[in-house]
Amino acid sequence: EYAKATDDHCRQWDERFARTRQLFPFVLHTACEECLESSNGPSRVLNEQYEGIAIAVSEELHLMIRWGARVASGQGADILSA
Repeated sequence: EYAKATDDHCRQWDERFARTRQLFPFVLHTACEECLESSNGPSRVLNEQYEGIAIAVSEELHLMIRWGARVASGQGADILSA
């Protein structure tokens, strides 16, 4: 059986979610603290690979993923200022 999530636990996850979207807009998970602090962790590697795929598909897809990640992380919708 799992322990019930606390408010503090949920806040920490929300913060990691926002930081993940800022740093790794192309990954499909919430990065752990180790990946968020690492310059070459698995989340960064996956992000680079997924970004390459998005660019190969279309520049528009690449732009829209970046835009969505900015909005989801609370950075606003102006992709040109990124």
